[in-house]
Amino acid sequence: MEIKPDDHEDWHNLALSNEMESNTQEAIRCYNHAIQHNPQYVPSIFNLGMLYFYSGNIEKAKQLIKKACEINPEVREMVEFESLLG
Repeated sequence: MEIKPDDHEDWHNLALSNEMESNTQEAIRCYNHAIQHNPQYVPSIFNLGMLYFYSGNIEKAKQLIKKACEINPEVREMVEFESLLG
């Protein structure tokens, strides 16, 4: 997959691809690049939080999911998941 280095959506899509192939560390790296290029991009923030959650890093997951909910509190599923994390 060819990406434009400054395109947050390209980085997000590459992260999704790596996530589907169980390349967790590479997916985390790509989500971080997406967030670096667009710090308000909720899909990458939330997905990165979920990766941390499933990897057992609950505190990092809470931080990211809380941030995603603060940016866009309209997404009910994110807000509900955040409330489950406490």
